[in-house]
Amino acid sequence: MEPVDIRRDTETYCNLMNAYLMAQVAELDATLQQNGIDDEGIRKSICAQFGMSMGQVLDMGWIGVDNQRFHPLLMFSEKYLDDASTPIGEIGPLEGPTREDDFHAMAVEAVSTFYDDLQGDLSQVPYGALDEEL
Repeated sequence: MEPVDIRRDTETYCNLMNAYLMAQVAELDATLQQNGIDDEGIRKSICAQFGMSMGQVLDMGWIGVDNQRFHPLLMFSEKYLDDASTPIGEIGPLEGPTREDDFHAMAVEAVSTFYDDLQGDLSQVPYGALDEEL
């Protein structure tokens, strides 16, 4: 197995995590609206509760598969890992968390930023599909 370069810089990871969480909040908000939840206060509360719950899973939880415990780990790369045949070393360094990074607290902060600072404006949250430009 080839070595993987994992960087653990709190500032870089927090910036990436905040961007990821903003995309997650924006998508959840849009889904809630598409399903008839028009009240922004209710959507904000749901997003905050969901972020806190999923954050707990990432911060200190595990999932069970085939009678084994696995701990979720969220990392970021500059290149896309397109299939199982792509050597992991070709995606470049991975940005990983440190123990100082608390996903659940950052998730609640992302909800406040999306609704309070950005006024729920999805166009201010930069993310997209592989074939889209930044």
